Amino acid sequence: MGFVAPLIYALANDPTTYARDFHDVTTGTNGFAATTGWDEATGWGSADFNKLANNPIDITYTGPTQVEKGDTVTLSATLLDKGAATLLATEALGTLKVSLAAGGSSCDANVDSSGHASCTVTINDDPGHYKAIVAYAGDAAYVGGSQTVDFLVKHIPTKITYTGDTSADYNDPATLSAKLVDDGSPTSFTHGDPLAGKTLTFTLGAESCSATTDSSGGASCSVTPLDNPGGYSVVVSFAGSEPEYKASMSSTGFTVKQEESKLVYTGTTTSQLSRLSDGVGNAHRPGRGSADRHEDGHVHARRRGYLPRPDKPRGRGVVLDHAHADRHENHGRLVRR
Repeated sequence: MGFVAPLIYALANDPTTYARDFHDVTTGTNGFAATTGWDEATGWGSADFNKLANNPIDITYTGPTQVEKGDTVTLSATLLDKGAATLLATEALGTLKVSLAAGGSSCDANVDSSGHASCTVTINDDPGHYKAIVAYAGDAAYVGGSQTVDFLVKHIPTKITYTGDTSADYNDPATLSAKLVDDGSPTSFTHGDPLAGKTLTFTLGAESCSATTDSSGGASCSVTPLDNPGGYSVVVSFAGSEPEYKASMSSTGFTVKQEESKLVYTGTTTSQLSRLSDGVGNAHRPGRGSADRHEDGHVHARRRGYLPRPDKPRGRGVVLDHAHADRHENHGRLVRR
């Protein structure tokens, strides 16, 4: 068997790999009776050579998943035989080693007799979402493997972009809207991603409203400006969700305009006839002439014959043959033409 012998014995001496990689002959005799495990009749039994070089593993990251920038932390993991709480059989042949990383920091660690490994790093990444990884490269008897988990450097900045109305008439509804995104490190896996399920508060003058962001990071609500017409600001705020996300705020100019108005005439739209007097209380007598009141506010009188004069005794006057007389309501006098 040459150099394979140590590997065969290491695997055969491990109950987990022996059960997986070997066919144990337990009955029969050739002068020596076959028994469970090694015996003089059959040795280790018959090996499945394909399995000998492809034993699976269980590898698990057990270190921290949330830190702050500048923290010195211990990354850790376990490396065990698949489905068993035992160390890899090849540990008998030499020290096993795994590689660990979190964000931009990494280290290698030796696996101890209980299958645990750990090493220390300092996290220098800016706040954001990263990955923590543990990996085993594999060996002559075991295939390699790894596990990846989320790793957070806390207090990630956020960014609000206002997308709503920037003006509205007094006492008319205005739609206020904005988008909230992750503004963490450009090397973060979630940089620029929309943040859903977060509450945004909108304030315009004395009015305010709140809304929850959707899957695209957007939120909107409506207010009715009741402040005096003029310039204001729409302030959008996010209270944060520490320790993951920090609070943020944005301010955008907004104009409250004068409310639109409309003048509607509700009076009469037809001409009306009016009686004519001579300015001293003498009413026009039917058959002696006519008078019309027009929409321009003037009274036009037409008559034939005798027109009384206020400076003469009753019964005397001026004869107007086909005369024309106009009287202006705003002057209250009769003009001969």
